[in-house]
Amino acid sequence: ALEQELAKIKAAGFAVDREELEIGLTCVAAPIFDGDGKPSAAISVAGPTVRMTSLTIETIARGLLGVTREISSRIGYLPR
Repeated sequence: ALEQELAKIKAAGFAVDREELEIGLTCVAAPIFDGDGKPSAAISVAGPTVRMTSLTIETIARGLLGVTREISSRIGYLPR
């Protein structure tokens, strides 16, 4: 199950923490890649689970992916 979840995260480019850390808190996170293509940092957005609908999560994820891609490219990451 873990390998399947990791494959989904890799394909989507972001991960969602659905109350695994804290009950009532949902988090969306995306990695920042360095010049060698390795994840070196991440940015996350968290909010109350009651406000984190599927649409909200998708909207946040799109924004995060745009920001993390920009930061990654500025520090030398070249996507394959």
